[in-house]
Order: sequence, then structure tokens, then C-alpha cells
Amino acid sequence: MHQAPERARERILDLAATQLENGGAYHQYQPLTKRGNDAVGGGFNDDPLWLPLAVAAYIKETGDWSILDAPVTYESKPGTEQPLAEHLERAMQYTLDRLGSHGLPLIGRADWNDCLNLNIFSDEPGESFQTAPLKKDGTVAESVFIGVLFVLAAKEMAQMQESRIENQESRIKAGEPESQFAIRNSHSIWMQPQRWRRPSGRMVGMGHGSGGPMMRSGIQSVRRNVKKGKSSLSRRGWR
Repeated sequence: MHQAPERARERILDLAATQLENGGAYHQYQPLTKRGNDAVGGGFNDDPLWLPLAVAAYIKETGDWSILDAPVTYESKPGTEQPLAEHLERAMQYTLDRLGSHGLPLIGRADWNDCLNLNIFSDEPGESFQTAPLKKDGTVAESVFIGVLFVLAAKEMAQMQESRIENQESRIKAGEPESQFAIRNSHSIWMQPQRWRRPSGRMVGMGHGSGGPMMRSGIQSVRRNVKKGKSSLSRRGWR
């Protein structure tokens, strides 16, 4: 990103353009066609949250606030363009709209520990959990990992919004023409960073992730035992 910020910006916008209108995301992206992979589809409920984290990292590195105003399509469909900032809001809301009975995010097809796919049962040997149908018996498996990811993304969203407001105010004080940099909609939820300060502090189900010396990674259902694992972090996590 540091060496080629323009390429990083292009890739972020290309990925955002495949976002579903409900804030969901395809699990795979095809760089040649710049579209989501229909063969695998979506339903991996951690996927939407990586977009806010990627944009936050990009802005921290480049200081390019204009990316938030860039028009971006949904599902690569012309005519559906909205500012990237709106895509980030929808990505976050996707998680809040899908909480289980314990107040934790529903896992969907899987979370970013791909081995934990509590809603998927194959009907035949060799069937991939990426394409097998979701269970139809009412199971509502929840993910502690997605809860952790959401809290991190919420903090980044709040910090991003606060910093953008501070940047705008400092430029106004410096006498720069406000029309060149002001947030396009002064009533936008992007002027309300507290919106994401609150959820990051009260993801109500996070207490279910603690199990003494063990870490619960997910809840299979209201009536089933909580899946547990050692407290050590996944080797693939937080690199």
C-alpha cells in the first residue's frame, strides 16, 4: 500500500463494487472480471467486515479521505452507485441485523476460522461446505470470532469518522474553501461517530466467549453445548 497507493485504492473500490445491497459480500473475488464468484456465493458472515478494516488501514497510510466519497456500485450493477462511506455503513449494519439469541453475530456459512461451519451439513461425501445448503432445522449458530471482528471494525469506523470531522474543521479554520473537501451530506451518519462507539462497547454476547482457561469460538444453538478451544490465537488471525 505504501509503495503503490493508487493500486490499493483501485483494488478497494473494485472489491467494494461487488458488495450486496444488504451489506453482504461474496466470499471470493475474480480479479480478471472484477466480479464476485457466483459459484461460491456469500453467507460467510465475517466477509463484510473486512471492507471497513481495509479502508481504515488505507486512509491511515495515505491520508486519502476522498476515497470515502468515491461512487461505488452494488453487485457491479451500473446505476446503483453510492459513496464508499455508505458501503461501509451497510457492511457494519449487516452484522447488527444478524445477531443470535446470545447477542453474538450469526456465523452464517462460516467465519474466518473456516473450519467452524456449524450451519452446514453435507448430504453426500465430498460436498463442500462452501456450496452445501444451510441447515433448515432452525439452528442459529453464533460466532465469537465475528463478534471480536465487529468490535474492532466499529472502533475503526468511529475513529475514521472522528478524524474526518477534525480534518474538515481544521481546514475550515485554515481558510480553505469548504466546498473542496466538506463531507457531501452534512446530515450524514458520517457526522455521528458515536454511532459506532456504542456498539463497540456493548456487543452484548461477548461474555459468552469467555470460558475460564478456554475460549469459546462459537455457539451452535440455544440447546447445544458451546464449542471450545484453547485460548491461544489462531495462527491465521491478526497477522
